[in-house]
Amino acid sequence: MPEANPSVRHEPSDASFNWVMITIILAALAGVLIHLGVLLFLKGYASHQGKIKESPFPLAAEPSRSLPPEPRLEQIDRVAEIETPNVRERLAAREEALRRYGRTGEKGFVHIPVERAMDLLAGKLPARPEPPAGQQRRAGGLVTGGESNSGRLFRKGGR
Repeated sequence: MPEANPSVRHEPSDASFNWVMITIILAALAGVLIHLGVLLFLKGYASHQGKIKESPFPLAAEPSRSLPPEPRLEQIDRVAEIETPNVRERLAAREEALRRYGRTGEKGFVHIPVERAMDLLAGKLPARPEPPAGQQRRAGGLVTGGESNSGRLFRKGGR
């Protein structure tokens, strides 16, 4: 059959479908292999870090029942904890001790209720007297007698 339109010509394509698909498949395989390689590296590195950071002092199978040797930094009353393991009961017992009279471990001393001790000491301890209501306290020359003003404003002649 003769050509119907001789001015139109057909050129074969430079790219072959087979080679494009092969390239895409190879790129996908390379991506999968790279991801697997990075994943294996990270898992191995995490394992390595776990080994080098492992404590040389492993935890005991059960808590120790013995106290550390003297002198201890915290004086813990273990007997009271064993006798009354309930924290509320221990705190209530300590509060009760503050409200009654009794002997102390030191010779010549006794303990008295806190309220009674405050009554005995009222007016006997050194304290500054309250300034009169109309008088401002001297505050190193600060305006308004030391109230908040960021410390930037001073009275004339202060300090």
